Amino acid sequence: MTDSRPTVAIVIPVFNEEHVLPELFARLEALFRAHLDCGWRVVFVNDGSRDRTVDLVRAQGCPATSGSRARSRRASRTPGPRTPSSRWTQTCRIRPR
Repeated sequence: MTDSRPTVAIVIPVFNEEHVLPELFARLEALFRAHLDCGWRVVFVNDGSRDRTVDLVRAQGCPATSGSRARSRRASRTPGPRTPSSRWTQTCRIRPR
């Protein structure tokens, strides 16, 4: 039996975001719990982080693909929508407070 719920994919570019990821994970978890009528997929696009960003993302069980700063910031935001197998994709940016 297949899941008939719509799947929402969220693509999040990250660069040295280790300090904000715990709060982001908590907010995403709250979002997922509030909307059980949807399936969820989160893809993080690492843009060359040198901190523990990729380790923290993978510890959450999320995929972390790689972008390249040399290709441009726009390139790091575009691989995600082609990657997830969902009908709609929302790309987000993490902004410090």
